[in-house]
Amino acid sequence: MKKLFFILVMMFMSIGSLFAQDVDYLCFTAEERRATIKFKVEKGNCSCNIETSTDGKTWNPYTLGETIALNSVGDKVYFRGNYKGSESSYCTFYLSKKIAASGNIMTLCDGEKPGNKVADYAFYKLFSYWALTLTKAPKLPATELGAHCYESMFYLCKSLTEAPKLPATKLAEGCYARMFESCTSLEKAPELPAKKAEKQCYASMFSMCSKLNYVKVGLTTNADELHTMSFRNSDEKGTLVYPSVLNMTGWDWGNWNLVAEEYTYPSVTLNPAGFATFSSDAPFNISTKDVKGYIATIEGETIKLTPLINNCISAGEGILLYGGKAMANKKVEFVIPNYDEYDEYDDENEYKYYNNNFKATTTQEDDLVPMESNVWVLGAGSEFLQYEGTAFKMNRAYLVHKAPATSSSARNMRMVFADDVTGIENIETATMETKKALENGRIVIIKGSQKFNTAGQLIR
Repeated sequence: MKKLFFILVMMFMSIGSLFAQDVDYLCFTAEERRATIKFKVEKGNCSCNIETSTDGKTWNPYTLGETIALNSVGDKVYFRGNYKGSESSYCTFYLSKKIAASGNIMTLCDGEKPGNKVADYAFYKLFSYWALTLTKAPKLPATELGAHCYESMFYLCKSLTEAPKLPATKLAEGCYARMFESCTSLEKAPELPAKKAEKQCYASMFSMCSKLNYVKVGLTTNADELHTMSFRNSDEKGTLVYPSVLNMTGWDWGNWNLVAEEYTYPSVTLNPAGFATFSSDAPFNISTKDVKGYIATIEGETIKLTPLINNCISAGEGILLYGGKAMANKKVEFVIPNYDEYDEYDDENEYKYYNNNFKATTTQEDDLVPMESNVWVLGAGSEFLQYEGTAFKMNRAYLVHKAPATSSSARNMRMVFADDVTGIENIETATMETKKALENGRIVIIKGSQKFNTAGQLIR
C-alpha cells in the first residue's frame, strides 16, 4: 500500500513539473544593439507599483521614467505590476532601436504577485477531479479591462516590431484607444478575442500604423467600433479576419482583404415540456421549424410572453424558446440573420427589445457573475422557479422579480402567451399547497406530492 502511495505521489509530482510554467509576463526583447526602454508618465499623476526582471524570476522595483538599457541583441526585460491607466492619467512606453514585445499585457496591471503558474490551474483542476484538496487555486491575470486603461501605451513607438498579447475578453470605454498609434514598424496586430465592443474601445488603435498588414478580431457585433481602429489606413494591403456573424457591410475597409471565419452558435436543448431559455453573444434567427422565441414582460405575478419579430433577436438578450410537446428534448438550431431583409434593425444592425425583462447569463466559460437577489429561472417543466444557486449556466436567460409578501409561498410565476399558443394560458401562480404546471405537454394539478389531471383524476 505504501509503495502504491509513493508511486502516485511521484506521478503527480512529475505531472506537476511537466505542466508548471511561469506566468507569461509582459516582455521586451532587443532586436538591435544598444536599445533602450522606459515607462513614463504621459498625463496626470499616474500612481502604480511596477517591477522589472531580466529573467522573469528575480524582480526589482522600477521607478517610472527610468531608462533600461538592452545592450545586446536578445537582451530581455520583463514588466509586472498594478498599473491602472485612465483617461486623465496614464503612462506610455518609450523605445529606441527595434524592440519586440511579447507576453501577456495584463500582467502589467494584474501581475504584482510572484509565483503565479498559468498551467498550474489546469493541474489544479486535474487534482480536483480526483477529489484532492488544495488550499487555493493559483491566481491568473485578469481578463477584464477598465476604461482607458491602455490608452496611448505604445503611442509613437516607431521601433516596436511586435505587440504583446491582448487576451482581455471584457472591454471598457476607450480601453485600447490610440494604443499603437504611429507604431510604423508594427506589421501584425495581436489577436483581439473580445466578442463585445464598448464605446470607443478601439478608437485609433492602429492609426498611422503604415506597415500593418494583419488583424484578427473576435467581435460578433458593432462593426462600427471595429472601423474606428483605423487600420484600414495602412499603406499595406492587409487581411482582416473576423467571425462570419459580424455584419461588415456598409463600411469602407480600404484595400484590406476580409476573411470571415465560420461562427458556431452555442447549442441548447428544449426540456421535457418543450421549453428552454437562451442568449448568445451574437445576433441570431431561430431556424428550427416549429420553435418560436419570446421576450418577457413581468406584470405582477405574471410573465407575459411576446413573440420575436421574424424569430430574430440581437446579441446579449435573453429569450424563451417554445416548441410544444412535439419538440420535447429536441435541439434548437440558429442561423446568422439576413440583415438586408429587415427594416426594423437599429443602427448597429440588431433587433433590440427595450421592454424585455429576460436577462442574459454569461457567455464565458467559468465566468461567475455576482448573483442577484430574487432571481427566477426555468425549471424542468413550464415553471419559472426562484433560484437558490450561486452561478448561472452559460447562454441561458433569467428573470429578476420580487414575489409579493402576500404570496411568500409562491414557487413559480404564471406564464401568458400573447400569440396563438394554447394550452398553458391558465397556469396559475404555484404555491406549496396547490399548483398547476405543464408537464410533457399537458396541464397537471399538483397537490402535495400527488398529481391530478384537469378532470380531477389522479395521475399514477
